[in-house]
Amino acid sequence: MSAPDTDTETQKRRHRHAIRGIKTAIIVGALLMIAAIVYAVLQATDPSQDSAAAAEARAVQDASDVSPTAPVDLQQ
Repeated sequence: MSAPDTDTETQKRRHRHAIRGIKTAIIVGALLMIAAIVYAVLQATDPSQDSAAAAEARAVQDASDVSPTAPVDLQQ
């Protein structure tokens, strides 16, 4: 059931502040999402030769740091 007398101009005027708030929230949310994406892209590392060599060196170092109490699988 709809209202018997709808005055759209009056309704626009009465809801003007709420609609403005909703539009502002959408714009702020979109700007924050864009800022988060830009931040994430800027913080990403560049996969260059230097970083690849550093990652390989870390992997070798991590492999040599095996705990002496770790179980050893002798069945090969």
